[in-house]
Amino acid sequence: MEGSKLINLLKSFSKKEWNRLELFLSSPYYNRKESVLALFLLLKKTAPEFNTRRIEKERVFKKLYPKKKYKDLEMRLLMSQLVQLIEAFWVQEQFQSKPLSKEQLLLECVADRNLEKYFQQQLTTFGKQLEQYPKRGRDYFRSQYLLREQAYQQAIFSQNRPVDTSLQSALDYFERYYLVVKLQYCCAALNRQNIVSVEYDLFLLEETLAIIETSKFKDEILIAAYYHALHILLDRSAAHHFQLLSQLLDTTTNRQQLPNHDLRQLYYLLVNYCIRQVKTGALNSYTALFDIYKAMLEEGVILTGDYLGANHYTNINKTALALKKYAWAKTFMEKYKEHLLPRQKRTIFHYNAALFHFAQAEYDQARDHMLDIDLDSPIAHISYKKLLAQVYYELSETAPFLSLIGNFRVQLKRNQQMSESNKTAFRHFINFIAHLYRLKEGRKKSLKTLEASIIQETPVLDKKWLLEKVLELHYHQTCYETFSPRLYVRINKRHTSLDRFLQSQKASTWAFITAYNPQSEKCREEENVQAQANLVKRLQEMGKAFWEGQGIGDEGDWPPEPSLLILDIDRAESVQLGQEFGQKAIVYGEWRKKAELVFC
Repeated sequence: MEGSKLINLLKSFSKKEWNRLELFLSSPYYNRKESVLALFLLLKKTAPEFNTRRIEKERVFKKLYPKKKYKDLEMRLLMSQLVQLIEAFWVQEQFQSKPLSKEQLLLECVADRNLEKYFQQQLTTFGKQLEQYPKRGRDYFRSQYLLREQAYQQAIFSQNRPVDTSLQSALDYFERYYLVVKLQYCCAALNRQNIVSVEYDLFLLEETLAIIETSKFKDEILIAAYYHALHILLDRSAAHHFQLLSQLLDTTTNRQQLPNHDLRQLYYLLVNYCIRQVKTGALNSYTALFDIYKAMLEEGVILTGDYLGANHYTNINKTALALKKYAWAKTFMEKYKEHLLPRQKRTIFHYNAALFHFAQAEYDQARDHMLDIDLDSPIAHISYKKLLAQVYYELSETAPFLSLIGNFRVQLKRNQQMSESNKTAFRHFINFIAHLYRLKEGRKKSLKTLEASIIQETPVLDKKWLLEKVLELHYHQTCYETFSPRLYVRINKRHTSLDRFLQSQKASTWAFITAYNPQSEKCREEENVQAQANLVKRLQEMGKAFWEGQGIGDEGDWPPEPSLLILDIDRAESVQLGQEFGQKAIVYGEWRKKAELVFC
């Protein structure tokens, strides 16, 4: 029975749905075969794992019919009947969740029976219900239109009203309904084009936009929202329309008028815009992206049914990690792990756990989680190999790194579903990380040239990380020295002379910090001198002991930077000082341990 349609359908059920389906199958109105209910109850006991042995058809048949010889045809027929009832259950559940559809069908039934008086009463009742209906979505406009259409058709049929106002009202609501559907489909098509290689013919798009701009329909919240979303996707004053749509969704009254699926779609369009901005180097978009995701979680629109999509789970985690919200990310991953599809849970969670550890430079733990994933499985995305390449880079595992990069290039070339934009972003990333690895392993090439290429190239995945690795190599190619006593320090090295000096000063921690050239941008000498004087004053206020020195790059393409060796300063204080004086990173160390590069 494993792999059958029946089992695949049942695997999608939540706990609440299992209980409701049992009630449905227990009703003689829907199901008169006790054997179907018995089959369901047997399978329910094996959920959600559905152990292969426990659901073997012969084994299940024996439990259902202890005295009967196994008949495959009879078993398959029973399974088919249960599938049909599951489908009927879903239809009923959908019907119950759409009150407007129920009222519309009732109105049609009354009209078909020619119950004129009851029809007018139901028409009035349904009209009042629509006016009070809180959600102004696609179904609302359709129901308003169909209500007027039904009233118009009934007026023609009864022939007792020479003047009927429902026709104009039907036209008005039909136009609203048409515009909503048109905008939704256009947004969906343009959004799809940004993801995969496909082109859509958006007939009458410009005319539709012109109609909205010059009509009263722009006052409708849903139409206005998709109007702004469409401009974002068309990249026409996208930043301006992003702000307008964000403001529209920030208003509680507006959100309350939008159906959950529309609110979800509009939020995702904002999300995709932010992601595109991040890919082009606008890293400040992470903050806006995080706020949007938080709003979706708080509004409860992030879930589809009881499930959270794997891509959304991963993107939310990545966004929190990019902003260094590690505690938040850990809580999120654990809380929403149970909302992943059962067949995806293990892979997606291990990938995100790897991301979590990678972001905190815990590369061994990240690798362990990645090795728990089958990278050739259907649900393993190409980005998984990207992360593994980064892990191998950090751990300097040359053979696995080079093998993976070669495999990565082939897989990317063969991928027919990915859009050219995404392919280009991945391709640039592969080229840059390969160049970085060669430099890291000691091959001669100008870091400045590579850095300029990464900055100028677009789109590039993880541009921020790549630039951090360039900066890291700059620091690795720098010697940090003090003038008196004469001490020399390099990153990732232990220094016995420094350890002896720490012991003589009864200190256990140290840091090398400068105030020169904030954000690695060359400043005027007088500005640097003043900043360094301010750093000295700050250390004196903190009561810290320090010795003067400098940082000298091996390549000689950057002037020596006056620096200070500070003793008895912890990691957090060091980072805070670095941030205060605009530094991208500082050098930190502890007694008898290697010198570390710590980003601020």
